[in-house]
Amino acid sequence: MDSDRLIGAGIVIGCIIAAILYFGFMFMGYGTQVVMTVVSIAFVIVLGIGGWIGYTMASTPAPEPVEDLDEMEEEELGESETPEQTENQ
Repeated sequence: MDSDRLIGAGIVIGCIIAAILYFGFMFMGYGTQVVMTVVSIAFVIVLGIGGWIGYTMASTPAPEPVEDLDEMEEEELGESETPEQTENQ
C-alpha cells in the first residue's frame, strides 16, 4: 500500500511540475510552440486510443447469437410448472 501512495505522490508532483513548465513557457514567449506540441501529443494519444479500440473490435470473436427471448421464457415457464399447475389451467 505504501508503494501505491508513493506512486500517487510522484504523479501529483509530476503534474504540478508539468503545469508550472507549461505556463512558464507560455508566458516566456514560446506560446505557439507549446500549444502546437501539446495539441500534437493530444492528437497522437486520441489516435492511439482509436487504434486500440479498432484492434480490439477486429480481434475479438463475435458473440454467440442469443435465442429468441419468447422461446427462452416459455422454456423457463415450462420447467417451473408442476403437473398440478398444468391440470388446473
